[in-house]
Amino acid sequence: MSLEAGMSIELVDLAFIVIMVVVMPLYGVWDSRRFKARIGAGDAGVKVYITTLVVEWSLTFAVAAWWYLANRDFSTIGLGFETEGWRWWVGGLLAVLASVFLAVQSLVVLRDPEKTEAMRKQYSSADLMALIPSNERQTRWWLAVSVTAAVGEEFRYRGFLMAVLSSLFNPWIALGLSTIAFGLGHLYQGASGFIKTGFNGLILGSLYMLTGSLWAPILFHFALDLIWGLLMRRVMDAPVLPESAS
Repeated sequence: MSLEAGMSIELVDLAFIVIMVVVMPLYGVWDSRRFKARIGAGDAGVKVYITTLVVEWSLTFAVAAWWYLANRDFSTIGLGFETEGWRWWVGGLLAVLASVFLAVQSLVVLRDPEKTEAMRKQYSSADLMALIPSNERQTRWWLAVSVTAAVGEEFRYRGFLMAVLSSLFNPWIALGLSTIAFGLGHLYQGASGFIKTGFNGLILGSLYMLTGSLWAPILFHFALDLIWGLLMRRVMDAPVLPESAS
């Protein structure tokens, strides 16, 4: 989880950190406001999904290309296929169990009209709701966005960023700084979104430190995004309870 022995931090590494910590959060806030301004266009959600895919994959491929050109081993940032040791298996099991738990909790909410209504009230005004899929076409794109976010963000924030930061600080400080950076990357969701995604980033980073692999965090990150999007679409589409209609 750090740069290989004999390798030093380069200006390109610092440039990518600035992009991730400063440029992308500012871009996210600007793009989110632009999207909300035209939310009534009907299919704006698909457009923002496509933009997200392009931006996310472009940055991820750029970081991966730099890592390759710098002759760095991808296994040092959690992309190896070593499965030896109990930590890898325990981390993978935790990721699976946590994903199943999220799915079960979602079903519990959807089967209880009062819980569904409570969640609708809680999140109806949240900044993130503008991005939740509202039809079948958007739902298909949401699947692509969930895969993209899981792979791209884990590679950049847990893989690349923690490797570079671990070369400057101890791993726990690197985890804390990468958690803050991850939260900033979701600042477009508002203050509550920053806190919640920062907390999720702490869990994902801890899972990465436990396993030394990105595969478990990628799995759990994908489950988080996919299940959340599908759940909130069903919540917003559910019939409003009579006492809430007024």
